[in-house]
Amino acid sequence: MYESLRKLRDRRETGEGGFTLVELLIVIVILGILAAIVVLAIGGLSGTSKTAACNADAKTIATAEDAYFASTGNNTNYAADTAALASAKLLKSDPNVPGPAKFTIATTGGANPTYTITGVGDCSSAAVING
Repeated sequence: MYESLRKLRDRRETGEGGFTLVELLIVIVILGILAAIVVLAIGGLSGTSKTAACNADAKTIATAEDAYFASTGNNTNYAADTAALASAKLLKSDPNVPGPAKFTIATTGGANPTYTITGVGDCSSAAVING
């Protein structure tokens, strides 16, 4: 046992123990590749989260449209835009302000009114909601 410890100590003193430069470089390259994979994987998640947020906003607007329709009393019209829903206090704020529009609302009147909510710009990937 003492003999093996002495050989180990002698190797360390002569510089034979430890890692070579090539081994250290290989480890650094492997860590760099793993870091790149993680960065690319995380980068793809932001697009998915934006789409989910836009879909949730579109569903909120659809709920506000239904509430607007029910609250008007005559039940013949839906709100023409998100500003009307915000002014009626059915949305906390207009999602199209400030900045470029994120949603458009197309409505039809008459005996059987309908609406279509479509995402535009940043929310162009959002689901189209008909009501």
